Amino acid sequence: MDLENTININSNIPEYLSLFIHYQLEKIDESQINEILFDKIKVLLTYLREKDIFEQWYQSHLARRFIFDKPISEDIEDKMILQLKSYCSSQFISKLERMFKDIAISKTIMNEFNCSMNLNVRVLTTGVWPMQSSTFQCILPSSVNEAYQSFRSFYLKKYNGRSLTLQSNCGTADLSALFYDQSNKTMKYTLNVSTHQMVILMIFNTNKSSYSLEY
Repeated sequence: MDLENTININSNIPEYLSLFIHYQLEKIDESQINEILFDKIKVLLTYLREKDIFEQWYQSHLARRFIFDKPISEDIEDKMILQLKSYCSSQFISKLERMFKDIAISKTIMNEFNCSMNLNVRVLTTGVWPMQSSTFQCILPSSVNEAYQSFRSFYLKKYNGRSLTLQSNCGTADLSALFYDQSNKTMKYTLNVSTHQMVILMIFNTNKSSYSLEY
């Protein structure tokens, strides 16, 4: 069996290849760029038939790296896109470049915006990012909603005529939580949770009664 048939024998290969790149880009930095890695990826892309499926998965994984603040190197991501230009559609490359532009603009906006809360907002262009819009309204805790409304007012004043919709299904939060063991010793943890999990957990701060968990 030749190499092309071997690579395409499994219909999940486009997803697996994107996942392989995803995990590789998450764990390396600029000092660890390995040209052998890029050469291997180029060989696989050369013989991969369902490149359109690969493009869908790659865009989804790139969005995860951007939105969930994965420790990525933009230089490495740029180099990866240069590699993909020779094998993927121009429309796909254009969307990736627009995603990079959105992130760059978002960083500039956040540098201009002053907020007492450690808030990080990503302003994403509709139709470019591969996520479904949230179909329900998320009622944020008052302190978080105050910070969001402050940013919203700042953004709409800066960009008159635009609209801004909160996608709570894409957000994350870091919460400081205090737990007590049986000897009443305090244990402090930082919890990285989704926006919806944050909303539920912060309800515990609105009631002075104590809560316990038994299992």
